[in-house]
Amino acid sequence: MLKLRGHHLLCLNFFKGEGYNRNFIDNLRKVLEKAKSEEFYISEGSDDICIACSHLKDNKCNFNNMSNEEKIKGLDALALNLLNFKAGERIMWSYIDSKLPDVFTDWKHEACSECQWLETCSSTQLWRKFDEN
Repeated sequence: MLKLRGHHLLCLNFFKGEGYNRNFIDNLRKVLEKAKSEEFYISEGSDDICIACSHLKDNKCNFNNMSNEEKIKGLDALALNLLNFKAGERIMWSYIDSKLPDVFTDWKHEACSECQWLETCSSTQLWRKFDEN
């Protein structure tokens, strides 16, 4: 069964084909397609997106050669809290779709301001739609 960590439940909504490298992008597309078509498991820690990331070392995020695991876990916890989900639950993507409009503003203010992907995400049509409201 597909596994997705907390912050990916929100961030994936704004994916538009960019990423660290071709392998990562291809994997991300496959995971997103699968997540939208079947039930998946909310993981605690690295997931099926992380496995293709060159920054994953010893099952932990080491972006910029430093441990980001606590920061990433904080983003996971924030996302799960906003969505009212828990690690270990099995859900369908439609649940996220239904909750995204209600949590977008809080997520944007609390999680996105320092994110390297902000410019990419904020250029998507979905982001602009929610940002106008």
